Amino acid sequence: MANGWRSVRFSSPKAEAISAAIADLEAHTASQVATLKVRRDSQAWFHFNLGGERSADAEVSFSFMDVHLLAEELSEYAHDITVISPPELTKAIRTRFEAVANAHA
Repeated sequence: MANGWRSVRFSSPKAEAISAAIADLEAHTASQVATLKVRRDSQAWFHFNLGGERSADAEVSFSFMDVHLLAEELSEYAHDITVISPPELTKAIRTRFEAVANAHA
């Protein structure tokens, strides 16, 4: 052990534990759905790859893992989107902008 590393044994998880973890992840993802209204031909429109076949603003829904990480990503498109659900996402985006405003006031 000249390099300072020590050997650690790893036991792979049982198939039941893996299946349970996957089921938990799928349940979490299914319960975390965001719905946005996206302004046509905006940066967000192209980010969500909504294409040119629509003639008006569009709604888009998708699953997410963490509301705060999603808020961080969507903050870039704040002028192009309206959060329809969940309300926690609206609050998280607003909180991010308030923190920036307070830091520069």
